[in-house]
Amino acid sequence: MSLFCTTLDTSNPEEIVAFEQAQYTAFEQTQIRTLDIIWECDHRHRRLKSRLPYDRQEVFVAWFERRIVAGFAVNRDLTGELQLEVTGFTVDKSEPDICEGIGLFCLQFYAGDAVIIAELCDHALGRLREQGIRKMYGTCSVGRLRTYKMMGFELLDKTDFHGEQKCLILQDVTTAVVPHVLRS
Repeated sequence: MSLFCTTLDTSNPEEIVAFEQAQYTAFEQTQIRTLDIIWECDHRHRRLKSRLPYDRQEVFVAWFERRIVAGFAVNRDLTGELQLEVTGFTVDKSEPDICEGIGLFCLQFYAGDAVIIAELCDHALGRLREQGIRKMYGTCSVGRLRTYKMMGFELLDKTDFHGEQKCLILQDVTTAVVPHVLRS
């Protein structure tokens, strides 16, 4: 079976559960102490989701062997509160053609010969470009900053959020490419 990247069907409850459970699995062992503040964690059912409603998101997923192995959620509706605002950052939401990356995870490195995160990011960036998106803002913990920099994000600011360092990052979607280092 091959790797398949697509947009999550947010009207399908089974896909939502599969996505939230995969995301929970990806983050359950992290040292991000503020996860329960930023996102909704259902530890009993092993589900993790953004506090933003799905109708404000576009969620890109990678499927392999009939399960979600990676996900990349983007906030396309910047009229409400942003996840980055919850952590103490602000951006000019009136700027045209921007979005907010709100979550990225990958459960395994390879699917056959394919590097899953590279394939998913290629798919997502291509779709965002098709939609006219130029810039993507996001946040990450200091411990994940190096990985995001390797993916072409630049650090704009840092802040302390409930005793944890958070970073405001920005990616130029028009020129972003998945680096070779993520493909080998």
